[in-house]
Amino acid sequence: MERSVKLECRGVWKIYGGAHPEAFLAKHNGAPSSEEFERAHMVGAVRDANVQVFEGEIFVIMGLSGSGKSTWCGACPGWWIRRPERSISKAATF
Repeated sequence: MERSVKLECRGVWKIYGGAHPEAFLAKHNGAPSSEEFERAHMVGAVRDANVQVFEGEIFVIMGLSGSGKSTWCGACPGWWIRRPERSISKAATF
């Protein structure tokens, strides 16, 4: 039995700094290097991220404080983030 995709995000970017991140990506063919970000005084917090979550899967986002978990979730449309008062993890519910 083939499981259906419940959530899919492709080519997700979150760029801080600069006035026109779309133009910056286009200028560098959608794949700027770390050096190009630095020269432009920009930060690629999420860089061309892709994910597929299938029906019935358990999907967890884990990482150290400040590693970009919430930034990535916020950049993906359709995410619901549960934030328990005393938890160090984030959970997406589908």
